[in-house]
Amino acid sequence: MSQAKMNMLKSVGYLLVSIFMFSIMTYAWFTMTYVNQAHLTVKTSGIEAEYQFYIYKNLYHTGSSEQTLIDNTCTVNGNQDLCYEEVSNPITPVLIEGSVAPGERFSFAIAIQSLGSAQGYVDLTLGNLESIGYNQVENKIQTAFGYEVSKISYIKNNIETEDLKHLYTYQSFTHFSAQDDQQYPLITDVSLDYQDQYQGLLVIYFDVYYDPTIFGIDPQGVPYTNSHIFMNQTFHINDVYMNISSQKDPS
Repeated sequence: MSQAKMNMLKSVGYLLVSIFMFSIMTYAWFTMTYVNQAHLTVKTSGIEAEYQFYIYKNLYHTGSSEQTLIDNTCTVNGNQDLCYEEVSNPITPVLIEGSVAPGERFSFAIAIQSLGSAQGYVDLTLGNLESIGYNQVENKIQTAFGYEVSKISYIKNNIETEDLKHLYTYQSFTHFSAQDDQQYPLITDVSLDYQDQYQGLLVIYFDVYYDPTIFGIDPQGVPYTNSHIFMNQTFHINDVYMNISSQKDPS
């Protein structure tokens, strides 16, 4: 791989880091901001590719109900809400502003473009979670958040396929655990190519969701009836791991 392409790969990788590094400061309502410090591990083997990252702009934080990039991206002179906005600044992106309450959902998309003819397979994983300010492990704020892959599709000539995630190993809705060192796979061995007509552009859609039904427990193990136990906590997702290889993961 040329040095120019390696630099491009790293640049987009750092963009992904910035996207996923955020903090959630909780008090009465929940204000979400980002922290621009993280580490991204990008591993490639015999594959050249580039990436674009999108966040779904939604004033009411209800997530995306139309998972497509076709005619659904934000433009300077067009829609600025209910659309996917490409994150162009890899250093200090403003991703989520205002107050955030339990029950709100945030949607994202990653488009991966193959630059060569070799077949490739993509793994995407979240990891290195950190909650700060909890009194007991069971009440880490990260346990109140869930994540899921909502769609996997391919685009060529401005045509996007239907949802094809059933063809692959993907994560349906689940919660983060209280373990900080656990990794959370989003997708495993997803092909960069789907038949010849869609060769080259893969799109992964996924959500992060603040589950309003998670309340935590008191010191005696009795469940609380509200989410106030999460007040004044901070939550970080520190790392995003992306692996693109010419061979499937043998594990």
